[in-house]
This record gives sequence, C-alpha cells and structure tokens, in this order.
Amino acid sequence: MTKEVLIKLLKEYKENIAKLELRKRDKRKCEKRLRQYKTIETSTTANLGINSDIHSKNQISNKVEKAVLDTIEINEKEKQEAEEKIKEYEKEIEELKDKVEETSIRLSALKYKEKEILFAFYVEGRSYEDIGNNLFFKLFNQTRDSEAIKKIVEKATIKMINL
Repeated sequence: MTKEVLIKLLKEYKENIAKLELRKRDKRKCEKRLRQYKTIETSTTANLGINSDIHSKNQISNKVEKAVLDTIEINEKEKQEAEEKIKEYEKEIEELKDKVEETSIRLSALKYKEKEILFAFYVEGRSYEDIGNNLFFKLFNQTRDSEAIKKIVEKATIKMINL
C-alpha cells in the first residue's frame, strides 16, 4: 500500500462508514419494496386466474382483466429495477466494507497515542498545533510542539504502510 492510498483511506474513513450504513439502509428498502411487488403480483394473478377459463363478452370484466395485466406488466418492470438497484448496492457495500475494514485493521495496529493523533490529523482534519496543544494536553496533561506531532504522524503512517 502506498502512502497516498493510505492517506486517502484515512481521510475518507468517516465518510465511508456513513456511506456504508446508508447503502445498507437503501438496500433493505429495495428488498422490502421487492417483497411488496411480489405480494401484489401474487394477489393480481390470483384475481386474473379465477375467471381465466371463462371467456366473457362482458365489457367490464375485459377492462378489469386489462387493468390487471397492465399492473402485472408495471410490477415486472419495477421488480427488475429494484433487483438491479439491489445488485448495485451490494457491489458498492462490498467496496465500502473493504475500505472501512482495511482502515480499521491498520488503525488497530497502532498504539493508543499514535491512533488518536493520526485519527485527529487525517480523519478529523485538525492541525499539528491544535493536536499538540489541545488533544495531547487532554489525553496526557502535556503539550507538544507541532514538529513532535508531525513526527508521530509520520511514524504512525509508516507503521501502517509496512503492515
């Protein structure tokens, strides 16, 4: 893994987690809608099947039959669209899972101090000065200058790359 790829993964970490949850939710909605289409199809085909052997000259029943057939046709198109969306969501979910998992595994290899500082710098976008004065003081009741924080970030990044 290159440094640029790692930095990109870290910067997009929170966004990827949020996207992953949203895609999972969207996929569940599509699956629910697909089940509803199947239920509607079952009920409409059952209605059509009742009088399928009787050929009536009744204008009303022919109109109803045509409406039922149109509903089935529309349902079929919507089912196909929902199935395609589900496949797209599954592909995107898999990609996002891989990215989030890769980042989590690499972050888990770091020590607490390294992880907190690296997370603050790349994921939250905080400056070296802010991390040295505020975060480091909050964590360890000490401050560090920006050069010390920069060295910690560099070492942690190299450590993550070399895994």
